[in-house]
Amino acid sequence: SAGKTSTPPPVAGKAFPDVKFVTIDGQCGGQGGAAGGGGAAAAAGAAVDAAAATNGSGAGDKRKNGSGSGGGAGGVFEVSMGKPKDFPSFGWDCEYGERTADVAPFRCSQHLVSNGLYWQFVVAGGYAHDGERWWTPAGWRWRQFRNIKWPTWWVADSAAGSHRYRLRTLFDVIPMPWSWPAEVSKYEAEAFGRWYAHTHGASLGVQIDDGHTFGLQTEAEHMAMREQRANATAMSGDEDAALMYGGTDMPLKAHRNTALAFGGSTPVDAFEPNSRGVCDVFGNVQQWCSETVTPFDRFKVHPYYEDFSTPCMDGKHYLILGGAWVSCGNLASRFARYHFRPHFFQFAGFRLVERVGGGSGSSSLGSYNKYENQTIVNEYLALHYAPANVVWPYGSGGPAGMPDVIDASQFPIVCANKLLEVARKVGAPMGRCLEMGCAVGRAAFELARPGNYGEVVGVEYSRAFVRACTQLRDNGAKPYRLRIEGVLLSDEHDAKLPADLSVDDAKARTRFEHGDACTATPGQLGGAFDGMLLANVVCRVPRPTDCVERLPALVKPGGVLVVTTPFTWDEQYTEQAYWLGGKIGADGTPQRSVPAFKEMMSKHFELLDECDVPMLIREHERKYQLGVPRMTVWRRTSASAAADKGGHGS
Repeated sequence: SAGKTSTPPPVAGKAFPDVKFVTIDGQCGGQGGAAGGGGAAAAAGAAVDAAAATNGSGAGDKRKNGSGSGGGAGGVFEVSMGKPKDFPSFGWDCEYGERTADVAPFRCSQHLVSNGLYWQFVVAGGYAHDGERWWTPAGWRWRQFRNIKWPTWWVADSAAGSHRYRLRTLFDVIPMPWSWPAEVSKYEAEAFGRWYAHTHGASLGVQIDDGHTFGLQTEAEHMAMREQRANATAMSGDEDAALMYGGTDMPLKAHRNTALAFGGSTPVDAFEPNSRGVCDVFGNVQQWCSETVTPFDRFKVHPYYEDFSTPCMDGKHYLILGGAWVSCGNLASRFARYHFRPHFFQFAGFRLVERVGGGSGSSSLGSYNKYENQTIVNEYLALHYAPANVVWPYGSGGPAGMPDVIDASQFPIVCANKLLEVARKVGAPMGRCLEMGCAVGRAAFELARPGNYGEVVGVEYSRAFVRACTQLRDNGAKPYRLRIEGVLLSDEHDAKLPADLSVDDAKARTRFEHGDACTATPGQLGGAFDGMLLANVVCRVPRPTDCVERLPALVKPGGVLVVTTPFTWDEQYTEQAYWLGGKIGADGTPQRSVPAFKEMMSKHFELLDECDVPMLIREHERKYQLGVPRMTVWRRTSASAAADKGGHGS
C-alpha cells in the first residue's frame, strides 16, 4: 500500500519549491525577492486549474509617504481590520469592531513553509540537544516534555538518523508529500524562523546583527498580503468567498483550498500567487501569527456565548488566520480570527516574514501590543500632558508614606529634566538625543525645547503612540478624554506642546518612529546619540539583555543615559528565564534586578546618580496605578567597539 512506500529525501526545486521572498508595501503589486538556495520556484505536484480572480481580501490600504519607520518602496501604509456589524453572516465577537495599523514595507515568503523546507531544519539538528538555541525557553520545555524529534504528524520511515519520513493524514499514513505545508505548533514555527535566519541569511543579503529577523506574521501583515480592492469601503456578502462557494467551486473560483475542496492539503505552489505575489493567503493550512488575540476597538462580548473570546484574551492564545483545507463556513471567512495556545495543533502552518529593525509589527513583544488600545492612549496622554489637578483632583500630598501625587503625575517631565540637568553638569554635548520607548512624546518634546537638544528622535513600539506623537507635533495639540466611570468619558482635553516649542520648531527638531528596543541600531536611526532616555522599557521586552547590550552602541562616549524601570516582571512580556531578577537562582538564592542591571551596565557606563521616581497613571476618577520606578543615570565611558552589539548596524 501507499503507506508502506519509502519516501526519499527531498530535493529543493523538484520535490518542493525553493524559498522566494516578495516585498509587500503600499503599492498594489508584490515585488519578487531573492530565492534562498537559488532558482525560481518550481511546480510541486499537480497544479490546480484555478481562475485568476481572488476573493476574500481584507480592507484596503492607504500609503503614508515619509512617515513611520521602515522606508523602502511604497513607504509605511495603513491597513484596516474588523467585521462590520451589519455584514450578512454569523461572526464571533472577536471579529467585530475596528482597528487600523501602520505597516512598514516587509518581505514574506511567497509560499507557506513546506515539509521539504522544514525537513532541512530537522536534519540540521533542530530538535536535537544542540538545537536548543533556536527555541524559546517555553518552546524547548514543550519539546522536551513531548520528547519529539520531528513534527508530530511525521512518521519515521527507516532507521534512526536516516531522516526518511511518511506523513500521518486524517485516515492514512502516506508517502511524505514534501510540497505540502508543514503542520507544526507555534513553538516549532518560531524555532524554524530563528534557524533559517542564521543559516540562510547570508544568501539573502541579510546581516542578522543589523536587526533583521525572520519571524511569524502579525495580523496587520497578513491583511497587507491579501488582495486590495479599489473600493475598500464597499462591503457586501459577495465579497466573502466563504458565503459564495462550496468545496467544488472554491478552488476554481476563489483560488484556494478551503471547504474540504480536496479533503487534505495541497502543494504550497498549487495555486498562482495573488496580486501581492503571495500564494495561499487563504486556505491549505491556518497560519500562525506572532500576536495573541486582543479585542478590536468597540468590541462587545457576544450575548449568547459570553466566554468564547474573553477567557482567551490572556496574552497566551495566539491568532491563526486564513483558514485551512478543513475550514468551512465561518471558519473560512475572511473575517475569521481564531486563537489557540502555542502548543496546540490546529491544521496550522506558517510562512516566514523578514523584517529590519523590528519592521512592521515586530514580534518582539511576542503578542499584540496592548498599548495600541485607544483607552491606553488616552491614559498616557493624561499622564504626559494633563495638568496635575486634572489627573489628581483631590489636593496635594497623599496618605502618610505615599509619594506626593502631584510630583508623581509629572513623571515624563521629571525624567527629561534629569537628563538635561546631568548632561549640562558633566558638560556632555547637546546635539542629538534618543528617547527609546517615548510613549506619547512629552519627554521628547521637553528635550527638544529651545536651548536643549538640537534633534530628538522618539522611538516607540506602539504605532498608536507614534501616531499620537506625530499628530501632536504637526498640529500643536491632540484631543483626548478621561474615563470617569464605566463607559462615561469626560469632556475633551487638549494635549499641547510646551509653550515655548512652536509647531515649526517641533517639526524641525523632533521625529518619531516605530521601532524595537531589542533590535535598534545606530545605522537605522542616523547614528549614535549624545543623550538618551530609556523609560520603563527594560521589563517590557522579551529579552532585556538584548535591549541593554544595544545601549553602548546607541550612546556616544561621554554621552548621558537615563534609565528608569520598576522591574515589573510579567511572563506576558518576558519569559522568566530572561528576567534579570525577581526569581530564585540556580543556587537557590533570591536574585534581585537592580544589582544585576547595574552589573550589566557597568561594562560600558559609569553610574552618576540613582533615585526613586514615583509615577501615577489615572485609569478612572477613583482608580490609579502608582509605580515607583528606579532611576539610574549613566555616562558612556569608552567606545570599545568590539564589545558593542549592533555598533555597525545600518
